[in-house]
Amino acid sequence: MNKPRISIIVAMSDNRVIGNKGEIPWNIPGEQKRVREITTPHPLIMGRKTHEAIGRILSDRLNIIVTSDRNYNVDGGVVVHSLDEAIEVGVEAEKTRLRQGFDGQSEIFIFGGGKIYEEAINQVDRLYLTIVHKTVEGDAFFPDYSSFTKEISREEKEFGNLTYTYLTLER
Repeated sequence: MNKPRISIIVAMSDNRVIGNKGEIPWNIPGEQKRVREITTPHPLIMGRKTHEAIGRILSDRLNIIVTSDRNYNVDGGVVVHSLDEAIEVGVEAEKTRLRQGFDGQSEIFIFGGGKIYEEAINQVDRLYLTIVHKTVEGDAFFPDYSSFTKEISREEKEFGNLTYTYLTLER
């Protein structure tokens, strides 16, 4: 098996804000459905705070939660203590899916939050971005991604007075 593609999926503002006080500072109808369609049935790697903000396991995907808390448990998810360990678990999960007859692209998704994105950005092959075209205040930011210069797809969207772009990039 070839190494799975490692991808990030994220929504951010023009000033790269991804969250403020544990909340997403906008609401885009259909965004959760889009994320589910892109990421299912692949493994999702997320930090503890992101998992707790979601409040549940995301169905039909292996949820891998990274935390330094050795006593942390998640029913229905896999708890690990480093990004490298999370990627190893994701690779093994994708190998298992391929052995079971899956013939599509093998892919692992980095799902947030800010610290996980920062640590993972140099290991990532692809970005699935939703760029919300406004400047917002926040306390969690997406790292610099200027090394991703190959545009795979772009779709301009609008909802009410909110404009945003679905942009897929590779290095």
